[in-house]
Amino acid sequence: MLIRLPDAAQWVWPTGRAGLTSCAAALIGATILSGCIAAAQAGTAIQEPYATSIGAKPIRPGTELGWLYLYLDNTSKSALVITAVGVRGPGVGTVVRPVEVKVAPLRSGFHHYYILNGTPGGQYMTDPPVNIGGKGCHKQALFPVRGYRMTPGSQVRIYIVLRALRPGRYAVPFQVIDYTQHRVRYRQSMPVRFWGSVADNARRIPMDPAEAVCVRPTGARVLTGWQRRNAGRT
Repeated sequence: MLIRLPDAAQWVWPTGRAGLTSCAAALIGATILSGCIAAAQAGTAIQEPYATSIGAKPIRPGTELGWLYLYLDNTSKSALVITAVGVRGPGVGTVVRPVEVKVAPLRSGFHHYYILNGTPGGQYMTDPPVNIGGKGCHKQALFPVRGYRMTPGSQVRIYIVLRALRPGRYAVPFQVIDYTQHRVRYRQSMPVRFWGSVADNARRIPMDPAEAVCVRPTGARVLTGWQRRNAGRT
């Protein structure tokens, strides 16, 4: 479920209406909900990434684009549980809207890697992200945001799928991570900026061949709006 705040922020609660926190379920009014969220303390468990800015080519209304850039590393000595990811910025909710936000694990703890179930960071046209590399196709494992537990040393990316709504420009200056640690609610802003535009006459872009060859072998879904040329060939 997406809850729209007055500043056009999109707060993602991936488990749906039944999975809302008691706070959100009871305080759906935007003003009250905003105050409720603000009660979280400033967190430091997740290492702040380098400030980054990534752009995308224009896409047409109705097209979906996946962003696998935001990287989270639990550098604290305690486990944390993610409760929500906030995706907000100019044009979010009017030009584009997030239709999916998932956790893409890279490492569980300090020793357990997900190399065979991961893909490089980047823009994707499939769900889940797939990519050819090494001896074959890689399919990114994805998990719901709400309730995802990161043990000390765990590393993940966040996969965000945006759907183009109408012509215009959009930008997500940062993403906000809400989590709990020792039953205390925290919030951190991650300075990873991505931006793009939507245009009726945007040039049609074929699927990346590195993804296309892995669609059929992995069973991944091609996001709306992308050409299937070469999809499934090996």
